[in-house]
Amino acid sequence: MRVLFSCGDFFPNLGGVTSLVDDLTRMLRRSGHEVSVLTRRWPGMVAKEVHNGYEILRLDYPVLFEDVEWNLGLLTRSPGILRSLYRLLRERRIEVVCIGLLDTSAFYLLLLKLILRFKVVLYLHGSDTRVLPRTFPNYRRVLQWALTSAEVILPVSEELGREAAVFAPSAAPKMQVTPNGIDVQALLATLAFEWPRPYVAFVGRLVREKDVDTLIEAFDAAAPALGDVDLLIAGKGREGDRLAAKARGLASANRIHFLGLLPREQCWSVIRGSQLVALPSRTEGHPIVALEARVAGKPLLGSDIPGIARVIEHGRTGMLFPQGDVAALADLFRTYLTDARALAELTAGADAADKSAWGLGTELEDVLLSLR
Repeated sequence: MRVLFSCGDFFPNLGGVTSLVDDLTRMLRRSGHEVSVLTRRWPGMVAKEVHNGYEILRLDYPVLFEDVEWNLGLLTRSPGILRSLYRLLRERRIEVVCIGLLDTSAFYLLLLKLILRFKVVLYLHGSDTRVLPRTFPNYRRVLQWALTSAEVILPVSEELGREAAVFAPSAAPKMQVTPNGIDVQALLATLAFEWPRPYVAFVGRLVREKDVDTLIEAFDAAAPALGDVDLLIAGKGREGDRLAAKARGLASANRIHFLGLLPREQCWSVIRGSQLVALPSRTEGHPIVALEARVAGKPLLGSDIPGIARVIEHGRTGMLFPQGDVAALADLFRTYLTDARALAELTAGADAADKSAWGLGTELEDVLLSLR
């Protein structure tokens, strides 16, 4: 089939969802589908390039990722965006648009669906139903339109599907729960990150939902007992500068290191070289980094929210702590980073767990076949 992935943010910007879309695109191409990716053109990016064997197409949308500002720019530039999208969809004879990461630019595609009659598959990951629509009314409207227009909706968990159906009850019968997956063999082929001291790893976007504040504060509280252990933070985001400034003001400042945005394989290396992986998020659907820690055989210390608790076998492959509880996370750092035997037992449990369970499934390909 001829498929266009729409992803509100994509390469070279990296994150769990963008990594998933990259994996799915390559998997579908290996199965014989014609697949390309449509995304937002940020300043300094080219309009078209080939990445991992497929085309990335970028448009300079006159709307923000999470909101629509009704101004002259929107009115004057939107006709050009619609013409460009119309030509793209017609010339490539797109049969299915997969919205892998919903942003407000999706309303252009949904509008053209009324004319071109392509099918829509909508992925739901977490912030697209739990955070953004509750903060930005225009995002909520785009979400509701996408939910009612899509032929198939793929939430990464059952509870996420139920939450999404609140915005559009008629969408409930179209939900097919599809947990995230990763390229297991590619991760296992990655070498461990080289760092002069043992470290705790955080890999992800530096945004409020990830609650990196709790991680930094907990590490600082535990640091006097941890010997030469460091904290490595890989990623970028709108909270990055504030978090770095906060870390510089702490007693353990020289042991907290911001690595910035890293290529995906290097993120895997950071995870593989760590003692522990920390994920203190406020909200998650089915977090990719948690799956990556499981496949890498690294213990995961995660907040006790449903999306993370589903991945951690508490006491065997990792430990859960109350979300936002700095003292509880600091205690876990002291327990496992000062007791080699306790860490070895938790690591053995994490490494012994079935890794194949977190691989990419064929659910999307099955959906595409059903839409023929």
